[in-house]
Amino acid sequence: MKIKDCLYEGAFWVLTCTILSGGLVHAENTKLKVSIGASTAVYMTENVDFRKLDESTDRAVIDSDDRHLFGHSDVTAKIHYDAHKQVGFDTQLRYNVMWREDQLGRSAGSTGALQVYELSMNYKAVDSDKLTLAFRLGRQPFKIGGVPTDYILAGTLDALTASVDLGSVGRLRVLAIDF
Repeated sequence: MKIKDCLYEGAFWVLTCTILSGGLVHAENTKLKVSIGASTAVYMTENVDFRKLDESTDRAVIDSDDRHLFGHSDVTAKIHYDAHKQVGFDTQLRYNVMWREDQLGRSAGSTGALQVYELSMNYKAVDSDKLTLAFRLGRQPFKIGGVPTDYILAGTLDALTASVDLGSVGRLRVLAIDF
């Protein structure tokens, strides 16, 4: 099958590329850990609804043309800082940009958006071999867990969570306050 045939029968093409992914850690015992990554992708769809292009009027073109060609780039930074042996701070920022796409109303591209995925403080109240009690306050990733796909709650919360690790007995995690 030729690519040209695929385009007329309906196709969805995706080209992705990771430009940079890695971490900048100066030493094992450092208080500050920084990880920076970037990626870019190009998406293209053509005739997904299997209808022929009708160019008789402007409205017919809008109704029958489902071609899309757009790109997406992002830069992500993760920062962890240990302020004290019991207190740490986590931050994850991402800057997203969508490239030109006429069908999505982006004829001039976008200026991008800065998103904060994580901004939290971690406090270990008790840290021993048999018991660990920790609290986390702020924007943080959270999921119920225990299943391959977490449909109920897997996302980012602005919350106070507490976790108790009892070693071989088990672990308890409580979503105390969700702002």
